[in-house]
Amino acid sequence: LAKFSATETISFLHEHPISVIYTVPTMIEALLKKGAVINTPIKIISSGAKWEEHSKQKVKNFFPQHSLYEFYGASELSFITFLTDEQKPGSVGKPCHNVEIQIRRNNQETAGPYEIGKIYVHSKMAFIGYIEGEHSTTTQSLKDEYGWVTVHDMGYLDEDGYLYLVGRENNMILYGAINIFPEEVEMVLSLHPDVERAAVIGLADPYWGQIVAAVIQGETSKNKLINWCNLRLASYKVPRKWFFIEKMPLTTGGKIARSELRER
Repeated sequence: LAKFSATETISFLHEHPISVIYTVPTMIEALLKKGAVINTPIKIISSGAKWEEHSKQKVKNFFPQHSLYEFYGASELSFITFLTDEQKPGSVGKPCHNVEIQIRRNNQETAGPYEIGKIYVHSKMAFIGYIEGEHSTTTQSLKDEYGWVTVHDMGYLDEDGYLYLVGRENNMILYGAINIFPEEVEMVLSLHPDVERAAVIGLADPYWGQIVAAVIQGETSKNKLINWCNLRLASYKVPRKWFFIEKMPLTTGGKIARSELRER
């Protein structure tokens, strides 16, 4: 396919002996909304963003003979963790071979199990660094003195060493003195049956610093979604502003284009 189309993808899966599909979670959601059942054995590999647990559960209804594989990684770090469907579906798995993970507090101390902090990675697959200028031959390394690197994702480890993502530090909304991860609010909104896509961003506010704003693609209303959120989120996490659009802007990799939403 020249570009992703849920309808064409399903047609290809029916017509050709395809055994593996490589996707990002927004593509999987688009396939599930078509309601088509694929009965042939197939491996579904997902990366690029966190694949939510509720979506993994829905896949079983439409791909009865499936195997799930999820990878968490970054351009700068390559593969970090992997997960298969018989493991903890709320996590992004355990470290890949020869990869180490640390969760650090703001003071750089190592966090305990289930304590949210910044994710640091030690790996031979990490890149050398960023080129310092257009015509430069030198690079600026991201590694600390011991070889650890972060791309500023936030998360925690459980007692078995499984990694859980909660969001990106630069996406975090500072509402008064409270940190809110938009990914958590987006997950709740995406569970609503009339929501096709949801994005949550922070908008400047003279009193609170930032307030939570929701951008929705789907046939529903503000009041319905507020009631939905009130039953599932703490009150301070419920969006204060709502915007409804016909089509969510996406990056070439299929992720929501947050910077474009903020500009709009």
